[in-house]
Amino acid sequence: MIVNLSNVIESIDLTKIENGVFPNLYKVDEKIVSDFTKLFRQQGWMIGFNWSSWDEGRSILRNKEFDYSTIDLETKRKLLTAIFRNDRFCNGALESSLNSGVIINILKSI
Repeated sequence: MIVNLSNVIESIDLTKIENGVFPNLYKVDEKIVSDFTKLFRQQGWMIGFNWSSWDEGRSILRNKEFDYSTIDLETKRKLLTAIFRNDRFCNGALESSLNSGVIINILKSI
């Protein structure tokens, strides 16, 4: 099944609650996590780099007010790669990034 960016954004947006916080998507809707993972792989967004020591990315992801429209597509891909790869070593990192709104903000800026 092909997943497109618009469908993933729409699915995530539909789960958003009024105060801007997302429910625990990991427990509530595993389909969103699955669709994001498929989209990530289909689009070829994974970039090979030393994501675990990328301080700029860590700083961007920690900044709740960061404007993702100010960075280029390669940096967005690096951020998504770092989130995706981190989840492999820290179970729940992907879901946490979905819950916090980081992933939807990156996707909407693409």
